[in-house]
Amino acid sequence: MKDLNVASMLKKMRKESGFSSSDVVAALERKGINIAVKTLYGYENGVSMPNADIFMELCAIYNCTNPLDCAADVPDIGQRLLVLFNRLNEEGQERIIEELEMMVESKRYIKSREVGVVSKEIL
Repeated sequence: MKDLNVASMLKKMRKESGFSSSDVVAALERKGINIAVKTLYGYENGVSMPNADIFMELCAIYNCTNPLDCAADVPDIGQRLLVLFNRLNEEGQERIIEELEMMVESKRYIKSREVGVVSKEIL
């Protein structure tokens, strides 16, 4: 399952800590956790998710005592969309709304578990 917010947070913390992916894998190995560099890249790109133990060890390696604090400035897709939307003038915002409504109505772009869930009341 993809969680790009966690993935972005992990990548950001590693880069800010100055560690290479090999450094992190070696640090995990010293703690008894054996993963490949490719696996770490998968975590950082949202291809896979670390289990809770690995996630907490990664946070410890990056000196992040509270993962919620570390994630605070990693925007999720909704935040990114809102920031971009708010930069548009009224005409641009209206065009985006119209396009989104058409995409939702077509059901082609709806997440499979959400088909039929969107109601006109929230739009």
